[in-house]
Amino acid sequence: MAFYLIYRALGTELSFSAVVITSSLGIMANLIPITPGSLGFFDAATIQVPQIFNLDIARSFSATAVFRIISISWALILGIPGLVYLFLILPRMRPDDGSGK
Repeated sequence: MAFYLIYRALGTELSFSAVVITSSLGIMANLIPITPGSLGFFDAATIQVPQIFNLDIARSFSATAVFRIISISWALILGIPGLVYLFLILPRMRPDDGSGK
């Protein structure tokens, strides 16, 4: 759904089935575990496949970049509260070694 909304925001009329095909092939390409996050394979699939559906390379690249930014932001939004909690709770959980520090 994210790719569909990104393509619409870019002003392209890509059909829903074309978006599903693009994201599905991107997910399958993401399963190739050569690089961390399979960055090159996912990007190649999500940039090249929309060109089959007559989308220019600039908009295809922009949509992939926006998707990556949204994915990273989503991870940060969900991860930062957990990290803050861990940094606050971990000093309290350390056992006292009797040294008085």
